[in-house]
Amino acid sequence: QRKGKRHCPALDSRICARCCGTHRLEKIRCPPDCSYLAGELVRREREKDRQSVAVKRYFEERSGTFPSEEEQFAVFALESIAYLWWKKNPRSDADAVAASYECAARMLGRIALPDDVRDSLAAEIVGNVKSGPAFREDDWRPSDEFLGGCLRRLAAFAREYESHSGPLTGYRDSLEFIFSRVPPVPVTEAEDRGPSRVVLPGQSPPPPERPAGGGLIVLPGE
Repeated sequence: QRKGKRHCPALDSRICARCCGTHRLEKIRCPPDCSYLAGELVRREREKDRQSVAVKRYFEERSGTFPSEEEQFAVFALESIAYLWWKKNPRSDADAVAASYECAARMLGRIALPDDVRDSLAAEIVGNVKSGPAFREDDWRPSDEFLGGCLRRLAAFAREYESHSGPLTGYRDSLEFIFSRVPPVPVTEAEDRGPSRVVLPGQSPPPPERPAGGGLIVLPGE
């Protein structure tokens, strides 16, 4: 659409500056000695350095909150679930995700709240803890108490990181950055897993054969 003023050695013709900048090294096989390519190579090298700094900073801050290898693996698995859920629910914000972490911690603990069962991310987290491949390795089976503690600290970490400025701005930006470069762990999507451990008035308690590991809250009058 524009008159070309630059001579492209790869195409052996003239192209405009916009096409040169948009398609270089993508649709155009630029020779390394092209004068217009030098700036792009410098920019990409700087971007690579920026990414390295960003990843290093994120993992340094996270390792301060989760010092052990077991905690770091658990958090990586939990954030994998959150990242994949977030892709399907892009309108949710970091505070909502942090609240879901706290909700999942309650559902794994002794006391849950009536509205907790409606939290879809928390349901996916709890479902994966109970039957997901990441949390059922033969050599690593974390307890609900252990994961509940990780979830509560992860909620605080997410809220704190959301206010950061720098190479990675915000918690969602961090997850997008990490998992676009490192594959998330396998995740089992939430499904109907039977009656909740939250008993509403008029309902019967869950049968005793339900898996252990969570508390039962019975509302007044039951």
